[in-house]
This record gives sequence, C-alpha cells and structure tokens, in this order.
Amino acid sequence: MRRDVRTLAVLILAAALCAGAGCSSAPVVEIQRPEGFYLVPAGRTAVLRVKARPLTEELSYKFLWGVVQAPTAEASFADLLAHHARVEGGMNVIPPAEVEERLRLAGLEPTLEPDDEQLQAFAKMLGVSSYLTANVEQWRYRYVFFSEKASIRFSVACRAPGEDKPLWSARAHHKASGDTERAVAGQALRAMFRILNWQPEK
Repeated sequence: MRRDVRTLAVLILAAALCAGAGCSSAPVVEIQRPEGFYLVPAGRTAVLRVKARPLTEELSYKFLWGVVQAPTAEASFADLLAHHARVEGGMNVIPPAEVEERLRLAGLEPTLEPDDEQLQAFAKMLGVSSYLTANVEQWRYRYVFFSEKASIRFSVACRAPGEDKPLWSARAHHKASGDTERAVAGQALRAMFRILNWQPEK
C-alpha cells in the first residue's frame, strides 16, 4: 500500500478510536513499518530511553496566563509509555520503577538518557527481547485565566537489542483544550497503540 494511503487510513482509524474514547479532537498518528509490531520477539520489553526537548523559555504571569513545559517530562512520559504499551499494546513491559531498581542492584546508574553503550548494557542486564525509546519534541501546557490547552508531539520506536533498524516506529501529535498535559499525552499514546494493535475482522 502506498505510504500516503496507509497514512490516511491510520488517521481515519485514530479519529474513530479517539472519538470512542471521548477525546475532544483526534490525535494525529503516523506509523512506520506497522507490520513490525507483530514481529516483536516474545519476551519482556522496557522503556530504556526518553529524550525531552525543553522549552526555550517558560512564560508565566501568576495565575493569569502562562506557557510551561510538562514537569519531569522524561520520567512522566516513560511511565505513560510503559502503561499504554502494556494496556493498549498488550506488550509485556517491565515497569520503569522496577527497571530503575534492577539497574541499581546490578551496579548500573539508571538514566533515561543513556548513550548507546549504556543502552545495550541496560538491555543485556534486564534480559529484554526488545526495548522502547522515545523523543518528546514538545509537551506544553498553556493557560489564560480559566482556559487551558495542552499539546504534545513525540516519536516512539521499538528495537531489538543489537539491531540498528527499529522493528516499528511511530510519530504522533495532539492538542486539546480543557485537558492536562498528562491527559493529552495519554490520549495520543492510547491512539498510537490501538492502531498498532488493531486487527481487521476476517
């Protein structure tokens, strides 16, 4: 299927799934190599890398208005990604708190921004058959008096240890009024994993 047609189908499915979940507007999701989701090796996975790009400058004037970055973006997104990978994606995910504890017990310093050598060491020590990485390009919360709007843009990839090419990857962005930054991120991740795990009726 041509990429533009496949992308359109993904967007239509995202809109339908999000409408069923009660979202105010549908997240926009684009999947690369969606077939790779079914090729992920059996076994456990973990969120091992999350990079979050900070705002150039946060702006606020007390309770009147402001634009702020989601707090503790790396850890917060790792928790949300692990949750939705397990609940909507059906993946056997090691919780981030357990990942951190096991790395410490093994004498490795936990970090969500490991270099490539650390990343492979983490995967080997944990014994995972795959792992998830994410790049959070934007995760903002805006408010003006009693009006609020949150937005997020991110990419996620699933990889097998020792392999350079992702098994599958996805990009998503979403914004909504009246929701927190965590709610908006959750809506986008939910849509992404439901699309990945979607199976047409036979």
